[in-house]
Amino acid sequence: MTATPHAAGDVIASADYNLLAANFGAGWDISATATSTAITGGTLFGQGPLGRGNQDYWQATAIGQQIDIAFAASHTFWGVAFGTYFRNDTRYIPTAVAIDLSPDNVTWTNVATITGNTSPVISFFLNVRGSLPSFQALRLTINGFSTGGYANIAGLQVFALDWAAGFGGNPFLVDANGLPLSRSLAGADGHVPLLIASGTLWNAATVSFQNIPSGFSHLRIAGSANTNASVYNTGLYLRFNNDASASYTAHGVLSQGTSVSATDIATATTLGQIGEVSGASLTNDLATFAIDIPGYAAATPHYALGHANCSNDSGTGRKLESWAVKYAGTAAINRIDLLLGSGVGLTNNTPISLYGYL
Repeated sequence: MTATPHAAGDVIASADYNLLAANFGAGWDISATATSTAITGGTLFGQGPLGRGNQDYWQATAIGQQIDIAFAASHTFWGVAFGTYFRNDTRYIPTAVAIDLSPDNVTWTNVATITGNTSPVISFFLNVRGSLPSFQALRLTINGFSTGGYANIAGLQVFALDWAAGFGGNPFLVDANGLPLSRSLAGADGHVPLLIASGTLWNAATVSFQNIPSGFSHLRIAGSANTNASVYNTGLYLRFNNDASASYTAHGVLSQGTSVSATDIATATTLGQIGEVSGASLTNDLATFAIDIPGYAAATPHYALGHANCSNDSGTGRKLESWAVKYAGTAAINRIDLLLGSGVGLTNNTPISLYGYL
């Protein structure tokens, strides 16, 4: 199918693709790393709005009062959220608020002006597929009160898309809804997988992730698949940056029962084999696969590591595979295509997702 240009993080396929999410799935609440809080009026109670106790809030008593939150280091701004001291009590939430950022706590730039608010929780997030500003200080200006005549600001969360201080100094790792993320999602270095795009395919021979953002350390593609090929399994291939030149070599280790074999594709080809998926000879037999692409944004030759579980060659059991693909191109990767053999399409509502690791 022919598609119009898509924004970064979108997914295009040669079939009807149900794009479920083109936004990242998580960020860090860096409020615990703030170094100072300053107000132009009103009263700070307890530890102020950055505290997490039941007596921690800022009470703004006049229109135009401001609170400034400063940090020791520069961060990439994603969003901000806060509530009122009395949960679900809209009498004491501001109806209007301005959000400003500063790189030095001196020069300020407005990023949002919220008016007409009636919710007990105010949140604002920038589109992560756009240009995100750096900041070292955040300012809230209260420009309107509800029926209570003043505003109590509590539970202030400041979200960044860069790693702040590890889990030890940052207990408020949350998802896009402000809910805590399990530490089990992160590796020892604090890397957390963030969903870039996910969807379900029908009868597609090619899955194309295009305009991939560059702000991750590496990528992972995960999915399960069956094909309409009249065999027990068929090859799954990679292509980077739509480069169809002979730039790919591959090496695989395949295990079937007690038999283990190796496959070397040492002569460069126009595709890199990264695994196999099950064929239509076994109805509803779904292969599973995971593909890692480390250092994808670097201007160096690239490698992909793939693991697959599919039907074996006789259709009587399973085959486990591990593959490594080298791509000789040195440009940063912003497009990844998954391809099947000619005339072969994915079936059974194949789900495939792309993740990024910070």
